[in-house]
Amino acid sequence: MAGISTRIFQSNNFLNGIENVLNEFYSVNEETILNSIQHLDFSFFTHLKDNLYFFIEYPYVDKFYRNSYYNYYSSKNYSYSKETIRVSIFENAINEESIFDLEILKNNYLGFFVLRPTFPSILGRNVISPIAFSDHNFSIVSSKFNITANSLKTTVDGFPHSSQDGESITCAETTIWSIIEYFSNRYNEYNPLLPSEIHKILSELTYERQMPSRGLQAHQISYALKKMGFGVRVYSKSVYNMEFNRILNSYIESGIPLVACVRGNGIGHAFNIINRRNFNQDNYNQIEDIDLREDGRLFLKNVNSIENDFIFVDDNFAPYRVGIYIIRVYITIYQDGMVVK
Repeated sequence: MAGISTRIFQSNNFLNGIENVLNEFYSVNEETILNSIQHLDFSFFTHLKDNLYFFIEYPYVDKFYRNSYYNYYSSKNYSYSKETIRVSIFENAINEESIFDLEILKNNYLGFFVLRPTFPSILGRNVISPIAFSDHNFSIVSSKFNITANSLKTTVDGFPHSSQDGESITCAETTIWSIIEYFSNRYNEYNPLLPSEIHKILSELTYERQMPSRGLQAHQISYALKKMGFGVRVYSKSVYNMEFNRILNSYIESGIPLVACVRGNGIGHAFNIINRRNFNQDNYNQIEDIDLREDGRLFLKNVNSIENDFIFVDDNFAPYRVGIYIIRVYITIYQDGMVVK
């Protein structure tokens, strides 16, 4: 059996380097690979800090993609590889010698991402520290994940993310997987969930074949999370109006990651909300005071009174994107999570 192939790239030559790696390991035409690289650069790589180092390992057995491979891609007429590429991210310089030094590895490790042969959407499962990104002035809920790099054990604090492949998983499946992956890694009460297991749970609700996936409705996402042990409550924005925003902010400030679905103009989408941008002095001055004593000497800050820049884990973008989504129709809140449509 052939061994593991490895490469080391800096930020300034990573895209060219990974293009050569994809050409070497996968039988795909040049145009497809270039389109995939452009997609990876625009949606993901451009958000990372400069001067990072990337350690490439191939082949890598990724449990998330391998599940999709055996339950879908292996039966397609076109031949797909079952192997993936794992890319470990390091903050400072590494080389062929220092990559074997456990202390250097642990002190500089910022997470990993998987590149899978589902061209052009090749960004697979990943857990990356927020400090790997240019903009990391925000707070998130995170869990410590045990990882290996170059067969050495290390850890990373982050929130799981993956892009959709458009066939075996859409935004809905990646959103369900991501929230369950977080909870199962952080709390013993929950079990991890793979794509085929999501489809198995939802087979009770569907009258059509599930593959290739056509996405899920909000009630299907609710049902899957309920089957995994979450208690469900539904809030309609059309009913709750401004109270809806207070409910949303309350969950964010409680440090509870949310699953959200939005719909508008015939388009539906699912994603995670995992906290907000950090407050600055201007934000703080806008927060409403709640007086607890008549003399005004004891008060609380009502953080629900201001508009937040939420942090999203969205399969169309790099993890930890900052912004304000327009949430249009209704919201389903779980005991530990939330779905919005």
